[in-house]
Amino acid sequence: MTRSLALVLLVVLAAALQGCAGAPSFGLFGAYFPLWLLSALVGMVGAVIAWRVFVATGWAETVRFQLLVNTAIGLMIAEIVWLIGSGQIP
Repeated sequence: MTRSLALVLLVVLAAALQGCAGAPSFGLFGAYFPLWLLSALVGMVGAVIAWRVFVATGWAETVRFQLLVNTAIGLMIAEIVWLIGSGQIP
């Protein structure tokens, strides 16, 4: 009984991984990089730039919870890069 249950579980797990066939990737300097990595890096850079803008303009004293605000800005930038790169936004 347990052997058949394990076989059913294995088939279910294999069917769940069917969508992992290919990830959006791009060629950069001869190597293929996944799109999620590019999105994360661009999002981090965007968050740092947003932080520098807040400091330079003096908004850092006005806007509360700077860590959360800049993290949200970086996350939005990363999501936009992901959607453009995967073709969801033409």
